[in-house]
This record gives sequence, structure tokens and C-alpha cells, in this order.
Amino acid sequence: MKFGTPVQLAAGLMVMWGDRSSCAFSLKHNFDNFWLSSEQKLAAYNLNSLWYLKQEHTAEGKVLTYPVASGVHLLPDEGDYLITNVPTTGIGIITADCLPIVFFDSVRRVVAVVHAGWKGSVQGIAPIVLRQMQQRFGTELKNIQIWFGPHANPCCYEVTPEFRTHLLSSIANQVILPRDGRLFFDTARYNELLLIAAGVHAQQIDRQYSFCTMCSLRFHSRRNDGALYIGQSSIAWLQ
Repeated sequence: MKFGTPVQLAAGLMVMWGDRSSCAFSLKHNFDNFWLSSEQKLAAYNLNSLWYLKQEHTAEGKVLTYPVASGVHLLPDEGDYLITNVPTTGIGIITADCLPIVFFDSVRRVVAVVHAGWKGSVQGIAPIVLRQMQQRFGTELKNIQIWFGPHANPCCYEVTPEFRTHLLSSIANQVILPRDGRLFFDTARYNELLLIAAGVHAQQIDRQYSFCTMCSLRFHSRRNDGALYIGQSSIAWLQ
């Protein structure tokens, strides 16, 4: 599996899944170096622009359409997803145990990236992005492809018994996994079930890149690294 290097997930779609090599500087703790790293990505990937939002574990986001300014942009808006139909416009998210999701409409030529922590997940950020693509661009469910990236998997993502109260009761038992007297949360499965309930078929969701960020030293992990964690910078763009 390639991480930290752009890969073509589908015809016309490029994604760079983040790992430790893809983001050596924290947006929160070392802004100048993060900005320099982003400018380097802009040139290396032949992008016209690269966009990030102020991530705050919300279900809000922004849609980018023509005209799009060139260069690197960190928008002041709080939000956790970006959607665009503009080629060579990179849209990025930063994760460190949270789930990165990429949506692609191969017919309307639209891409979205999502930062789905547990708070965004329980607010329904994944189906919200799906609806935005349908309403803004006419996306049809049959044309959607979805990929889950590296995140804290249920092998490691321990939660308290009270955590269950945040979840939809109808699916809580499918995503809270008891083991050795402890409870573990499956973020990807929770989002997958929400997307299936919204009309997406399970076969349209690809989990081949969803390695555990807590198991492998290849990735940054907020839970492992503590308060001064650094995040993975994952970027998607249309060719």
C-alpha cells in the first residue's frame, strides 16, 4: 500500500493518503513549516491550488467551484469536509486517528474529502457530504465511489461505556465491540452503516487503505503521541 505518495484511485482521481512522511509539521504547533510543506506539495503534485479548513469536529464544510484562487489556502471557516469539481484543485484534511474519507463521482467529476472523527461521525458528516454532492452537482448514488483511509481501528480505539449514548441505538451494537472486559469503537463501520442507510451499496466502499494509525509507527496518532501530536495530511484532486 502506498502512503505519503499520490496514487490514482480511479480514472481522473488522485489521492495522497497521509503518513508520517506526508506531514512532518503540525498545523496547530508549527504553522510556518506546515505552510512551507503545503507549498511544496502544491508544486510537487502540479496543483493550481491547495485548500484546508479549520477543522473542529463538526459536520460543516465548504464547496469549491469556479473561480478558484491559486496557491495554498487555509480558510478561516470551521469545517470538516471540502468538495470540488475543479481539476488540479487539491482539497486536504489532517487526521491523527480520525477517519479520512474520499468520495468520488466519476460521472459528474466531483471529489470530496472528509475528516470524520467520532463527533463528526455521530453528527452524520458522511451522509451530509453525500447529500451535498447530490444537491449541488446532481450526483447519482450509483456513480459514487468511497474510500476509507488510515485511522484508529477497533483493535485499539478503546471507549468508555458512556460512549454508547452518543451513537444511534439501532447500530450501536454493531460498532461497539467488547473484548476482555473493555469496549472498542469501529469508526469506519459506523460511517459505513450510515452510508448504506443513505442508499450506498457496501461494494461502493473501499477499505483497503484503512490501516490502524495506533498499531503502526508508520502513522501519526493523537492517542499515542499525546498533546503535541502531528497529523497526517491527506489530499485529493481531480486531474
